[in-house]
Amino acid sequence: MLLDIEMRVLDGLRLARVVQALTPAADLVMMSGHPYLCRAVSDLLGPGVAVLARPFAFDDLLSRLGDRHLPVPA
Repeated sequence: MLLDIEMRVLDGLRLARVVQALTPAADLVMMSGHPYLCRAVSDLLGPGVAVLARPFAFDDLLSRLGDRHLPVPA
């Protein structure tokens, strides 16, 4: 699941915690246009969550996903 750290109604950090509680094995990737938030979110959510600073290249996203099997757009 790809989440922005800052969203209008429910912030991405809170949503990530809900997802982790309901589905501990869920693959989460967080993103933000504020690089200083990326480190803090990584520390808060733990090593199982990939965090990217925007803007990022699609290849950067794929490398953070690692071995996870996701469809790649054509």
